Amino acid sequence: MKSWQDGVLTRMFYIAYEQEGRALKGTPLMIAATAGNVPDAYRPGGRNMFPIIDLLAPLRATAHRCGLAWAKPFILYEADKLAPEALEAAGADYATVLEGWIQETVAAGQAA
Repeated sequence: MKSWQDGVLTRMFYIAYEQEGRALKGTPLMIAATAGNVPDAYRPGGRNMFPIIDLLAPLRATAHRCGLAWAKPFILYEADKLAPEALEAAGADYATVLEGWIQETVAAGQAA
């Protein structure tokens, strides 16, 4: 991710803004992330010290800088420990969230 940011965003936003940088403005963005630990580990005083949303702050800042429309992230905890049935259910949950996000994005685009 860092390499992509350095290679692509640096070019788009600092070298070729007029030709490329403006192209992403307003593009919706939803992050989907997995974590290997339990949700309680991602809190002040927890094993990882910070909520996941705080750990995603640099990505949110980059999205803001690029004019991307940030949406609530989809987070899956204990992803590497889930039984196949639970992982399948999580995949179905993600599909539902993604479908809703797509519908909201399309509706927002039509309203603009």
